[in-house]
Amino acid sequence: MQTQKGVSTLIGIIIIIAVAVVAVGGVFAYQYFATKTQPVVQTQQNQNTNQTAQPSITVTSPNGGEQWVQGSTHNITWNSSNAATGMVVDIWLYDNRLGGATGTGRMIGSAVPYGMNNYSWTIPNDVTLGNNDFKIQFRGVAGAASLIDESNNYFSITN
Repeated sequence: MQTQKGVSTLIGIIIIIAVAVVAVGGVFAYQYFATKTQPVVQTQQNQNTNQTAQPSITVTSPNGGEQWVQGSTHNITWNSSNAATGMVVDIWLYDNRLGGATGTGRMIGSAVPYGMNNYSWTIPNDVTLGNNDFKIQFRGVAGAASLIDESNNYFSITN
């Protein structure tokens, strides 16, 4: 009888150890596989930091209705945002009488730093005078090729 009782106790201990090993192994397996299969939840903050803000430029002066005089000096101004290092724009005097298409006119500022927001321009005497025929255009260059804006309305150059 004693032998059977010892064998029963030994079998009981082995069963308890086996159950403990399976239980502990199951917890570890669950933790391992649960971390591998959980969906990645991207927060709004992560989405915002992954999106790069695009540069923009907006002419503020002249923006329509001004009367500027040949030989006088005026500030061409604009608002810009999200400028990358080295971004520049060309500034053009757009003359509506030359066909009305982007690409017509005369360049008055070349490779102007995008974030400068102010360009002093003396109107040359050889500009053909016009009544409400002119706009200022910005055309992006050097990494800012998609930046294009112009005065909202026409302005005049007189003598």
